[in-house]
Amino acid sequence: SPSLPQSVSRILSLGGGLKSLWKGCEINALRAGLFTGGSLTTYTLAKGLLSPPPLSPPGTGKDALEETALQHAAAGGAMGVVGTLMYMPADAVRGRVYNATPQTGTSARSAWAEMATEGRAIWRRWGWRGMWKGTGAAMMRTVPSCMAFPIVMERTRKEMGMGYYE
Repeated sequence: SPSLPQSVSRILSLGGGLKSLWKGCEINALRAGLFTGGSLTTYTLAKGLLSPPPLSPPGTGKDALEETALQHAAAGGAMGVVGTLMYMPADAVRGRVYNATPQTGTSARSAWAEMATEGRAIWRRWGWRGMWKGTGAAMMRTVPSCMAFPIVMERTRKEMGMGYYE
């Protein structure tokens, strides 16, 4: 496996200058936004459906019932499934963008055009299913981490006196 300096040198030698080191940052930003939007809204909704009602009316200063690690893990699992489904089309395009031959002088406009071109190529070859190719493998990576993350986050918030995430 090449070292980091060797990898950077190889990327730079393919053309495109320093900009080529950030090839694909646009698709990564899109992918991250899709995942975050889908996952956070799903976590909040799922946690609300799984959480018990408060012991006392809101605004009385009394705590709600204790949320459990199982509730957080289940809501996190739902978060992982929806987040993965949301980001998979961008992930499919990202793979093709990363593997495309570097072009010199890539601008933001041409990067978005390249994403559109690669998305159309996927659609033409595999149809809508191509946008979600590899979803099972992606879920095997994403869902377990999404189940663990809320347990740690919620327990840490509680220990710091911040209350549960709402």
